[in-house]
Amino acid sequence: MAALTWFVTNNLASVHQEMSETESSPGLETYASPVTGWVVATGATNHSPFLAQTEQAASTFVDTNPPDGSIDTTNGDCLRSTNTYSGDFASGDWNVHFSCRGNTGGGQQDGRMRCRLFRGSNADGSSATEITGAQQQGGLVTDLLTTVTQTSTATFNPGAFSVSNEYIFVQLAWERTGADQMSGHDVNMRVGNSSSRVISGDFASSFTPMDPMGRSGFFGI
Repeated sequence: MAALTWFVTNNLASVHQEMSETESSPGLETYASPVTGWVVATGATNHSPFLAQTEQAASTFVDTNPPDGSIDTTNGDCLRSTNTYSGDFASGDWNVHFSCRGNTGGGQQDGRMRCRLFRGSNADGSSATEITGAQQQGGLVTDLLTTVTQTSTATFNPGAFSVSNEYIFVQLAWERTGADQMSGHDVNMRVGNSSSRVISGDFASSFTPMDPMGRSGFFGI
């Protein structure tokens, strides 16, 4: 058994932001393209859902529900694994790393990522099953700059669970905890091999090799 690591990419996986076991292009850390995140403006309260390849307006920070446990299958409010999995995840810590910088401007905005974990067989997340029982809270990002990356990391143990030809989804949102002084200042996701990524608990695959005739088992060994 070994943990899996998924790197957030610039691609869409169905309607969601892709996270891939293959190290992400361009490799070196940079802003997600298209720019992805939130305009936090001068507010210091409430949450806004993540939307794939979108910079959410400050007006979307209206309450503390996101991530609300109901996947947005139209706009994509999750990170989603490229591939499906079959097997067993052991009880153990998962780590969701959301790396970010200000883009338009920064220096004072504070906040943190929040997330929920799901499994599901449908590519858009419809009918997915939540593994976490509530929002998981990342660490605080303070006085976010445009020149230095900070990472809000949520560490949690969802317990052991199994998957059967299912994708992994991580539903995200941003919580504002401290105000900036400029209306256009923002929090934007960083991608690259050392930035935004998800690390699972230990996983044992139940994949069974097939020979060219469709027979299961190990052949030619």
